Amino acid sequence: MVFCFLVSVDVPNVKGRTKILKVHVSNKKFEVDVSLEVIAMKTPRLNGANLANFLNEGAILAGRRGNTTILAKEITASIDRIVAGMEGTIMNDGRSKSHVAYHEVRHAIYG
Repeated sequence: MVFCFLVSVDVPNVKGRTKILKVHVSNKKFEVDVSLEVIAMKTPRLNGANLANFLNEGAILAGRRGNTTILAKEITASIDRIVAGMEGTIMNDGRSKSHVAYHEVRHAIYG
C-alpha cells in the first residue's frame, strides 16, 4: 500500500523573507544603501528559490555594469526581471503566444 500526502507550504512573510535573504547574501557584496528589510517588503509572494534567483540576477547585472558591489538599482531591476519576466522578447507567431498564455494560466491556477 502506498500513501501519498500533499503538504502545502505558504510563501514566507516579510520576516521570513528577510531571514532567507540573509542566508543568500553571505557570498555577495552590497552597497551600504541596500537594506534586506526593504528588499523583503518589495518581494511579496516570492519563495526562497525566487529570492535566491533575483539576488543572483542582481549580481550578474552588477558585473555587467562593471560594479564590484551590488547597488540598490540592480536589486530593483532584478526583482522586476524575475517578477515581470525577461524584457525584449518579441512574439510574432501564434505558437509562442499560446505557449506563454498556457504558462501564465498555470500560474493563475496553481499559484
